[in-house]
Amino acid sequence: MNSPNPKYTPLTGYVFLSEPEGKNVFLIERDGRIWQQHDQLVFRPERQDRPELFNWHGWLEGEASWRFPVPGVPVLELQRNGKTLRFLMEKEHLWLSDGGRACDITGKTSVSCAEFESKTASLIREWEKRLRWLDAIPVPECGDTAGLRDSMRISAMLQECAYTGLHPHYGAGFYGLAQHDGFPPATLAVVSTRLAAGD
Repeated sequence: MNSPNPKYTPLTGYVFLSEPEGKNVFLIERDGRIWQQHDQLVFRPERQDRPELFNWHGWLEGEASWRFPVPGVPVLELQRNGKTLRFLMEKEHLWLSDGGRACDITGKTSVSCAEFESKTASLIREWEKRLRWLDAIPVPECGDTAGLRDSMRISAMLQECAYTGLHPHYGAGFYGLAQHDGFPPATLAVVSTRLAAGD
């Protein structure tokens, strides 16, 4: 069971969205830029190798906070001064909504708000089933047991979204490139968690 209304935290770097079976990875940065991960990415601060696909500051200005409103479901919210943007993936495309309008950022087309809400509901159902295996892992009683379980769900979801099918990746952005795929601690942690759940 997920906690209702998890807290927003400041977006201090970037967050990514992807689909487990897909190849497209989109990075959403605090400065508003959204760019797509690619194979020629080089780790350097000037960022000329990260062409901007879209800038969310056109819809929500200034520093924002973020959260996954349903822990373990890849629907991202950015919020500032009571205004909220939501992002999700649909068949390798990145969608955006502010509640009054929606668009496909990748295809540069409009999407109805009803379509966006329908896809959100579908993702919630899909990921509730997909992460059911986590229920087999005992969580120690602590001051925030629900928060700990939510963290497990978010971590498992991000791990699945960072992989391409069964092909492991260490992370996203620069760390999503093939030269980092053999970094063993990430894969070993996933395997150990799955074994602990009896999966």
